[in-house]
Amino acid sequence: MNSTRISQRRLGALIFLFGLAVSAAMFSRSQVAGDQMNLLGLGWRLAFEGDWVPHGNPTSAGGFTPGSVTAVVVGAPLRVWRHHRSGSLLILLTHVLAYLLLDRLLRRLLGPEERLLFAVLYWLNPWRLYHSAFLWNPNYLFLIGALHLWTAYRMRREARFWPSFWHILTIGLGVQIAIHTAPLAVCTLLFWWRRYLRVHLGALIAASALVVASLVPWAVAVAADPGIFPTGAEGRWFFLLNTTLRAAVYWVRYASFALAGELYTLDFGSLVGRAAQARLELPIAITARILYVGTLAVSLWANVLLWKGSGRWWRPAAAEQTDREWLEGIVRWSFVALLLIFTLSPVTVSRWYGFSLFHVAVLPLVLAGGRWLADPGLAIRARLAARAWAWVSVAVALALLIGGPMYRCGGTPSSGAAGLPNLRRDHPMLETLSIQDTCPVTVDDPDGWWIQTVRAPSGPEPPAAN
Repeated sequence: MNSTRISQRRLGALIFLFGLAVSAAMFSRSQVAGDQMNLLGLGWRLAFEGDWVPHGNPTSAGGFTPGSVTAVVVGAPLRVWRHHRSGSLLILLTHVLAYLLLDRLLRRLLGPEERLLFAVLYWLNPWRLYHSAFLWNPNYLFLIGALHLWTAYRMRREARFWPSFWHILTIGLGVQIAIHTAPLAVCTLLFWWRRYLRVHLGALIAASALVVASLVPWAVAVAADPGIFPTGAEGRWFFLLNTTLRAAVYWVRYASFALAGELYTLDFGSLVGRAAQARLELPIAITARILYVGTLAVSLWANVLLWKGSGRWWRPAAAEQTDREWLEGIVRWSFVALLLIFTLSPVTVSRWYGFSLFHVAVLPLVLAGGRWLADPGLAIRARLAARAWAWVSVAVALALLIGGPMYRCGGTPSSGAAGLPNLRRDHPMLETLSIQDTCPVTVDDPDGWWIQTVRAPSGPEPPAAN
């Protein structure tokens, strides 16, 4: 093994260890907001009350996530460790497993330098890092998506039972954890239609039967209370700018530093003081805008490059295609699947709707970078750009660790998704799960919010504050 290959392996290990260290530090600082309280409520009822709720968390489309798998993935860690961060630890482990699966797969499909690019653009990606260490349904999508691609690769040449079984089961159970697993189902249909994978019929039947069986308690619950079904009644259908175009823009943004507003709501007041934080707000905003626009343009160009000269890409995959051609086809059809499913979206597309395809969305920039690195005239500049990108990723990761909304108590409020409102009543899990120790919650507020996944408080309302 030559020295270049050894140095690349060491660099890859260093990138992995740094990303893991940042996620571990984020885990130790992770906070609880409204969505986390709802998830913990499901886990609490299963782990400590013996009540296995047949639905998941409330969805942005109204109603609740179908199925009862969410209660298990939240409740099981609580049985092992009575702390609100037990689920966050599981999230962190799923992200590690997702990366190891993807890296092992891409080792067969990409060159060594392209694997390093993927490590930077995926593992050190601020989008992923921010969502790697706090409890939230969409944060499971990174592993779900990785399993989907892993099994699809094993089905590319022939219909095999176990890859097909796990592929279908991943989608069916994944929807019960995070409803935005749904794009993967459309991907599978398109991949099968265009012969990018072969599905074993027996495995399809067996996995589908298990999924249907797991949904029986939920179906019974829906029949008794139709209000738990996610209807999306408040949305608008076929509003292109609100659905398809937004989904396409998020696809391009995932590989860039064009982060969502919540992620750029950075507050370092606990470290530097409130006065210094006020002075930092303008520089942070300017830097964020420069990174947003500049890197979004690079990612957009890489996506255009993927489609440029692609020929009749819509034709069925040729039997003699290379693994790299297979991967490029998977990226293109995944993008098409994303557009198709969100054309039908009844609600505004949010940043997490495409997380199940996050790993695929960064590949256009990885593939473009590989072309630049292979060009003798561009290789030196491409390596310099990759190093600069990596260092910016490091800086943004550290900023999110210290000042990101889900990793600090108080400070500048974000969009509202990363904040826990006052509660109408107290609940035993606030103390038992050390939520009050991490960041105190105001309770007994007559105008406060209540957790949607636990029983409403009974008895007289607390007196209003004078």
